[in-house]
Amino acid sequence: MTLNTNASVSVGTPAKTFKLDFDTGSSDMWFPYTGCKSTCSGKTIYDPTKSSTYKKDDRAWSIAYGDGSTSSSILATDMVNLGEFQIQNQVVEMASTISASFQSDPIDGLLGLAFDSITIVAGIKTSSPSAPRSSGNLSRASSTPGPPSSSLPIRRH
Repeated sequence: MTLNTNASVSVGTPAKTFKLDFDTGSSDMWFPYTGCKSTCSGKTIYDPTKSSTYKKDDRAWSIAYGDGSTSSSILATDMVNLGEFQIQNQVVEMASTISASFQSDPIDGLLGLAFDSITIVAGIKTSSPSAPRSSGNLSRASSTPGPPSSSLPIRRH
């Protein structure tokens, strides 16, 4: 039995909500954008021209997973909201092509939860709230004042 875990993740200002699959085997976050035509039919589409917090990057990216599925296009940065956490200037991978297995999947894209050392584009850092590492338990950021220790600013909203 395969267990898929996904969540709603909002990107941009105003926020656009995507249903992203949590992937513990990668550290990349991608979703379709307006550059994706026929292969992204039926998916939620990110329009960077409608987000006031979008910043152009344009570096190319391409990923292939162990099951043969693929996705590719260009990078950008934008505001990302995951539950109570807001991540400013998060690098995101805007997909213009997705393979057939992703086309038939009800999710819009993937949110990689693995270490930043395996990201497909060199130099991208994975952000996380300041919390002690544990045996697989996720922790919420403390309500104690002060900035979290991470590579990007994260704040509760």
